[in-house]
Amino acid sequence: MSPENHKIPRWVERLLKPFFPEDTRQEKLGDLEELCPDDIQKKGNFRTTLWYFFQLTRLLRSQSRLSFYWGFAMFKNYVIIAFRSLKRHKVYSLITVSGLALGMAAFLLISVWVLHELSFDRFHENASSIFRVSEKRHFPDQVRHNFRTPGPLSEELKANFPEIQESVRVALTGERVLKHGDKVFYEDYILTVDPEFFEIFSFPFIEGDRFSALASPDAIVITEKMARKYFGRENPIGKTLTMDNRLDFSVTGVIKDVPSNSHLQFDMLVPFDVVERLGWITDAWDFSMALTYIQLDGSVDYREFEQKIAGLVKTHDKNSNIELFLKPLTKVYLYSSYDNPDGQGRIQYVYIFSLLGILILIVACINFMNLATARSEFRAREIGMRKVIGASKVHIIRQFLVEAVFIAFLSLLLTPLLIQIVLPGFNRITQETFALSHFSSSSMIFVMLGVTLF
Repeated sequence: MSPENHKIPRWVERLLKPFFPEDTRQEKLGDLEELCPDDIQKKGNFRTTLWYFFQLTRLLRSQSRLSFYWGFAMFKNYVIIAFRSLKRHKVYSLITVSGLALGMAAFLLISVWVLHELSFDRFHENASSIFRVSEKRHFPDQVRHNFRTPGPLSEELKANFPEIQESVRVALTGERVLKHGDKVFYEDYILTVDPEFFEIFSFPFIEGDRFSALASPDAIVITEKMARKYFGRENPIGKTLTMDNRLDFSVTGVIKDVPSNSHLQFDMLVPFDVVERLGWITDAWDFSMALTYIQLDGSVDYREFEQKIAGLVKTHDKNSNIELFLKPLTKVYLYSSYDNPDGQGRIQYVYIFSLLGILILIVACINFMNLATARSEFRAREIGMRKVIGASKVHIIRQFLVEAVFIAFLSLLLTPLLIQIVLPGFNRITQETFALSHFSSSSMIFVMLGVTLF
């Protein structure tokens, strides 16, 4: 048979190219050419293709096993060398590992705070379609922002704008005296809300029905912390709480404690009509007294809808200087403040601390690289010996990369101890209640692994 008939198909060479260097690839191709039987060649291209495919499968499977075995063996050798090197140079190892660990601990502490800030109000099922209605009051010399709106606004929006799926009012009652039996306490975090409150916000219930819990004018929903405070281990459903010694409420629901990443913080919820019984004005268009939240249909562009309702108050009060605007729920905490509901809020601190965390990590990396460079002359003899016995440039690079990653993971093992030490002071500064469990979330695990490899 002529040599042309034994010519190996080009696709075979293309498949081998990623797995073998040039010299080895030509050797394997020569072996395949010699091994191909004459009778296979005579039976046509299809049989020849099948034969080559079968041989390639066997060859690549064998090569993958060898690569895995020797790769693992070399990796194990690199780790052993790295461990011995650290053990031999204890002072260098202590400085390197502790320096990286301090940088990583600082970065992770800042990261958990930043992720917490960015997570505000995102736990609600319909967070992306919930908005807070706020107002701008136009005066001759200035524009004042206010996150409160007139009492009748919520019902007006829901009744006349089909784009709105639901609308609720929320108002803080201020400090009130709550009593059950011989237990009497001052409570600051009691909100009055419309019955549809739980149709918009997804605060999880422990006891009671979320859709009917506030249907009665004398209903009250409490958090599990308040349930323990007033009723101990008893079932609070149906029990009575008295407000200011004149308003009696029956407990209709118990919800989990409000998470710290909610801009709405409360311990108890009562129907909005309670503010009228407390003497508040709720039907005036010139008196802003409640927070108004709406849930829009998913297909609605909130910017266009914002322009549509901007002058709504003026249609009911011709002398009004109020212009309405919307703030997405997920931006209420970061992009608004008490003084300016349409300002920057705490997002500027997120930017600052994120930059600070990155700078700390970079400084730790530079410190590690400087230490490694300073020791390079002591490793020159080792590198020379490795090259003499056949190590290539790639092998040397792999060795030092494995050593660097090994040191980084040792530093990572030390970071929980450092975090635990500084966590109480960090919580006092941030006024949060972070614990080590916050570092075990999927997002933080991803951050930790990414930082370690970086």
